[in-house]
Amino acid sequence: MRGTVTSVNGRDFTVDYGPRKITVDTSQLTNNPLDDKGFQQIDKGDYVSVAGDMDSAFWGRRQLQADSVVTLSNG
Repeated sequence: MRGTVTSVNGRDFTVDYGPRKITVDTSQLTNNPLDDKGFQQIDKGDYVSVAGDMDSAFWGRRQLQADSVVTLSNG
């Protein structure tokens, strides 16, 4: 999935991917792309590509467990 980061909260961020928004959980990633350390630092306004697994209750909560996050452009 690709979209624009609209908010960041702890280890989660929200992506607007057109008609909908989805919450991305990064807690299973080795490196935290939402902190201020390391090469990748995702912020509101960034355009990202996310791969991962849909939560079993995806249609109710719209949450994706991230396996990888790539920043395509900085906001």
